[in-house]
Amino acid sequence: MLSVYVDLTDEEHEGIARLEKNERTIGSDEMVFREGDAANELYIVKSGWLCSFRNLENGQRQVVQLHHPGDMCGSQELMLRQRTSSMVALVDSVLCPLPKSALARLGQETPRIALLIEAIVSRELVTIVDTLQAIARSQALERVLHLLLYLYHRLAVINPSMETTGNFRLPMTQSLIGDMLGLTNVSVSVAMKELERMGFITRERRAVTFIELEKAKERVDFKDRFQDADLSFIDIA
Repeated sequence: MLSVYVDLTDEEHEGIARLEKNERTIGSDEMVFREGDAANELYIVKSGWLCSFRNLENGQRQVVQLHHPGDMCGSQELMLRQRTSSMVALVDSVLCPLPKSALARLGQETPRIALLIEAIVSRELVTIVDTLQAIARSQALERVLHLLLYLYHRLAVINPSMETTGNFRLPMTQSLIGDMLGLTNVSVSVAMKELERMGFITRERRAVTFIELEKAKERVDFKDRFQDADLSFIDIA
């Protein structure tokens, strides 16, 4: 997945292969880890969809992050001994466990790969802030639209054909979307139907297609953090 960002050398391809040599298959709805577990490993997502969440005192759930192929999960706990959130697979997924101790070796053997992973993680933090801002300043329709735009542009990184079709799979229930955006199931359902009525999207089963992508981006002042990437420092390393 990292090769979509920079041209990799043979040595770097070999380094990535070593990172991905150990695989863990996770079934849909299966927990990867729980809040409070020992944080001994990071995970590279090879395939699938996952999400990190916290259980709130009132019994509700707050989804804090979505994970897609190419993401590194658990990096926010690099300096911590325990997990600060739980992670569950939304569909059948494949993860590559990476002991924290392997990061030092990675930096020594393939410093460009280590820098690239750090850059991807830092970009993800920016998109989390974007989502928080959308939640704080927007109504239900704009929150849902911002999330759909984020997912579209994130998934297009590894599937460029989406830019032609405007279509992507959405294996998220309305309940899960609500838990991420601070909305009820009803609010999510109403927002989705309104987005269709307004001509921004169409839906079929678990697929969403953008019909008016640019207008949708204007509606919520969406910033595409995936195309606006500066990786010039990678080639200097």
